[in-house]
Amino acid sequence: MGKDPELEAGRRFLDEMDAAALTADADQPHSVIAYDPFTDSYTVTGPYPDGHTATVAAEHIKEQLNSAAGALGYPEIQTRVALHFPVGDGD
Repeated sequence: MGKDPELEAGRRFLDEMDAAALTADADQPHSVIAYDPFTDSYTVTGPYPDGHTATVAAEHIKEQLNSAAGALGYPEIQTRVALHFPVGDGD
């Protein structure tokens, strides 16, 4: 079965967006939520509002990722995931 050109283009686009966002935000203060599927635990670093809020946000994102993966026939998350959130007052 051949590769889907639209899917490949979409993946490249998302990779480019990720790279641009990481470059733009690299020098900005940020919080990181890291999920470890092997222990089903989260590590929160940085000035996130609080651990509970961060964990709820991470659980929601993990569910969305697993749902999307499942829809494509892939297994649930089997690797560590780190979520980076910019920190600021929104102005």
